[in-house]
Amino acid sequence: MRGLAFGLTNTADVEARLGDADAARQHFDEAVRTFQTHGDLWGMAFALDSFGQVERAAGELEEARSLHEQALTISRRLGDERGMARTLGHLGDLAAERGDRGEAVQLLLDSAAIRQRLGDLPALAAALERLAWVREPEDPADAARLLGAAEGLRESIGVPLPPASRTDHARRLAALADTMGSTAFEAARREGRVITAEEALARVAQVDVPPSTSGLPG
Repeated sequence: MRGLAFGLTNTADVEARLGDADAARQHFDEAVRTFQTHGDLWGMAFALDSFGQVERAAGELEEARSLHEQALTISRRLGDERGMARTLGHLGDLAAERGDRGEAVQLLLDSAAIRQRLGDLPALAAALERLAWVREPEDPADAARLLGAAEGLRESIGVPLPPASRTDHARRLAALADTMGSTAFEAARREGRVITAEEALARVAQVDVPPSTSGLPG
């Protein structure tokens, strides 16, 4: 039955990518109930977290938050740090979309700290990038430094940006350079490339980020 539940989760993922949110909801709900019936808390947390991503994409932000928080509660109960890091990151993205940059930064920092402790360096690089885009409206130079730190980390471990992300990332980099001016942008980016991820995260942790009504850039 565990295989059936994961099959339902995979089916729901495909349906969500194809834009069929209703079918995805149905299969995620069935997967959650199947995992729950068989006492598989890890699978239940994974399905709830994925279900939250579907609701976020559909614009149901409060429902998404509830699902992610349920997943996080279970992952904490299990001591599943990878699950915690994944869901904290999703909650951070959601907070940014709701316009609460302060909460988003804290959640993403918490996720990044776990990724760092686990030695999950590709995910840590992605966390730096996510933090950068949350910080951009408040402090473009900080965003450029974080992006530089992510670039340096990716180069050191030989893990480039996923191909599907490269076009949008390049567009946003160009927009950030235009906002800052190319000289200031490159200086901040170079500074980021010579500091460690830990140093970059520590700088962000020291910043008092006010709430705002703008979310992550599209």
